[in-house]
Amino acid sequence: MIEAVDLLDPHIGAAQGEHGLDEHGSPAARRVKHIWLIRTQSPAPFSPDAKVPCRRPFSLSTCCPAADRSTVALPVRLSHFATHKKDPMAAGRTGMRKIHAAMTVMLLAAGGFVAAAPVPDAVIADGPRDMAHAARNAQLLVPSDGMGMNALFLLAAGPGPHPTMLLLHGLPGNEQNLDLAQAVRRAGWNVLTLHYRGSWGSPGIFSVDHALKDAAAAIAFLRAPEIAAKYGVDRDRLVMAGHSMGGFATARHAARDAGLAGVVLIDAWNAGATGEQIAQGGPPARAAFVADMNDFGNSLAGATPGSIATEIARHGKAWNLLAAAPGLARVPLLIVYAEHGLAAQNQALARAITEVAPGARLTVRNLPSDHSFADQRIALSAAVVSWLETLPGR
Repeated sequence: MIEAVDLLDPHIGAAQGEHGLDEHGSPAARRVKHIWLIRTQSPAPFSPDAKVPCRRPFSLSTCCPAADRSTVALPVRLSHFATHKKDPMAAGRTGMRKIHAAMTVMLLAAGGFVAAAPVPDAVIADGPRDMAHAARNAQLLVPSDGMGMNALFLLAAGPGPHPTMLLLHGLPGNEQNLDLAQAVRRAGWNVLTLHYRGSWGSPGIFSVDHALKDAAAAIAFLRAPEIAAKYGVDRDRLVMAGHSMGGFATARHAARDAGLAGVVLIDAWNAGATGEQIAQGGPPARAAFVADMNDFGNSLAGATPGSIATEIARHGKAWNLLAAAPGLARVPLLIVYAEHGLAAQNQALARAITEVAPGARLTVRNLPSDHSFADQRIALSAAVVSWLETLPGR
């Protein structure tokens, strides 16, 4: 567990650290600096610049459980919660509103894991309408192996060219994360969403292998000069993002594509690791997997839970995302995982990346939700949009 205790909190006991009044003597400004005592099961260092807008003790699950325990004193400056010069009570209320508005995720116990920023405006508010270059949607077909995948291109407002995200859904794709796509567009990005061959009406036969190739085809589509010119795509600022199986396809491609500006994995599924478990576990493991894949409906052509189980078991080790860690360490990477979803697989990937490249540009967020982030939609969009704003060129 990570346990964060505010040593200046009056509910804890004796205060330690710095105290002081502002130039107006306002008691609302007494907390110039808080000292947080971090108890964690990971000896990894914490960033002294992390800002955690929270005054009460809390704890979150760590992504890197280990046997050794360590304690780190972490200074947290709250100067970004400014006090009002004339009304100390209003200042306190304003500060608390800002605190409560900040969708905070505690930093996790491995390199590159940081605290969440306040919710960006693009996540919760529409921007002004650009009459000359209004945001618009374009329905199109993205070619893959001679077939056209059904796709929707969300085009950002403004003259462009715009940074562009390819957002891939999971298996079978009931959750398409279109709310996330809209938030990213409001932040100034184009977002291409699509349905793999054989899924949701796209022609062809669905398979995980086809989905991997479809992801590569979609990136090639965005890089085509004529497509970039037509839709205002900045080919130097392409980001791949994927949820679940889409995260698997994203990670597999990104590990060998040095031209990407960034990568976002949203509770990514390590299909290779699952395949190895099925192969090693025999019929019981296969049956458990098939039983869990009960939401296909009529969404996939030529694929069943059983065929998917056979496919990933056959590829197993070759598809294990841990092998992609060196390649993923070369690009800015955001991992957002669900505490009640595929946490273990995402934690393992984060550890593998930090082990091969301690200086990797890796950010990890842990949200207390299920695999679909059903009750953390705003937090998910906030995590992704906040991270996009840190990329070069923004």
